[in-house]
Amino acid sequence: MNKKVPIDLELDFLTQNAIIYVLIAWVVILIIAKSLKLENHGFQIKAYSLTYKNTQVQSALSKILTRTKRGIRVFADVSVVAGFLMMGFAFWFLLTNISNFFVEPTEFAELTVLIPGVTLTSAPAILYFYYQFQLF
Repeated sequence: MNKKVPIDLELDFLTQNAIIYVLIAWVVILIIAKSLKLENHGFQIKAYSLTYKNTQVQSALSKILTRTKRGIRVFADVSVVAGFLMMGFAFWFLLTNISNFFVEPTEFAELTVLIPGVTLTSAPAILYFYYQFQLF
C-alpha cells in the first residue's frame, strides 16, 4: 500500500528546521569561499557576511565625492527625506495589514494559479489540475 503523507506534515518539517538549513547553507558557502581563497580576490568573509570590495570602484567614488561637496550635501538631504517617507509608508502598510487581519472579508478572494499562458479562475478547474498533476 502506498500511504501518502499529508502536505502539512512535510511543510511543517521544512519550516521548523529552516534555521538549520540556513546554517548548513552558510557553512557550505564558507567552505567554498575558503577553498577558493576568495580573500585574495577582494572578498571579505565574516560571520554571515560575504562582501566584495573593489578598489577601483572605491577610488572612483572617492574622487567624485571629493570634487562635489555640494552634491554630497544635496544627496544626503534627499536620502534622509526619502528614508522618512519610506518608513512612513512601511508603518502605514503594517497598520493597514494588522487592521485587515482582524476584519472578516465580505467576499471570498478567489485563488488564481500563476502559470504563464494559463488562466484558471474557478475552484473546480484548479482542483482538477491539482489532482491530475500532484506536485506534493
